[in-house]
Amino acid sequence: MRIRHLMLWATAATVVTAAPAYPQDWAWSVTQDSALQVLITETLDRNPGVVQRDAALRAASLRVRPAGALPDPMLGARLMDLTFPAQVDAEVGQEIPWPGTLRARTGVARAAEGLARAELEDRRRDVVSALAAAYYRLRYTVTALATLRRQRAL
Repeated sequence: MRIRHLMLWATAATVVTAAPAYPQDWAWSVTQDSALQVLITETLDRNPGVVQRDAALRAASLRVRPAGALPDPMLGARLMDLTFPAQVDAEVGQEIPWPGTLRARTGVARAAEGLARAELEDRRRDVVSALAAAYYRLRYTVTALATLRRQRAL
């Protein structure tokens, strides 16, 4: 019971004596905290969801250019008559799509690339916010324990 009173008193003292935190100050502290920045970099490099979405973005980026290309040309050869081997029929063909089809395919591929980019950024934001929340909760807990130890010593 006594520890609860001490914790409540420490929390109230911290809240009363602390300077008001504005959103700009919080954003500044997140970008200036080097330990958090190292954790964020490591986490983004090793998180399987981020790595997977990054690979999906690279794959979608590589599909944009081929989407607007003409289909491969076709080459065919056939033997017309087995009794006369000199008769060989050769055929070359190129499929020409309907006007605007290639542009539409390129647009679809670019849209898929944009979707993959948005999913990657969304996943990164989720990972960073979860990591920052856990990091600051841990920092708060460590600071609260240190405050309690100092108060117990008094």
